[in-house]
Amino acid sequence: MRVQLQSQPSGGLSLLIPADYAAALHLSAISEVELTMTDGHLTITPPLQLTDLLADITSDNLHGEMATDPAQGAEIW
Repeated sequence: MRVQLQSQPSGGLSLLIPADYAAALHLSAISEVELTMTDGHLTITPPLQLTDLLADITSDNLHGEMATDPAQGAEIW
């Protein structure tokens, strides 16, 4: 899909993401995305979702309980 870039007062450019694309990627006006440029191509990567991160947890990389120091202040454990 071709879209038009818009100039910004700061000298940068903005890219209007069509609403159906934004909805499919769960993006909103306050979303942060990762921009990368490789071999002259700009890639916009949406933020990871919690379900994506949790899907990477396996019995092989899940650690057990961790010991912590005694409370130093008003913490309640």
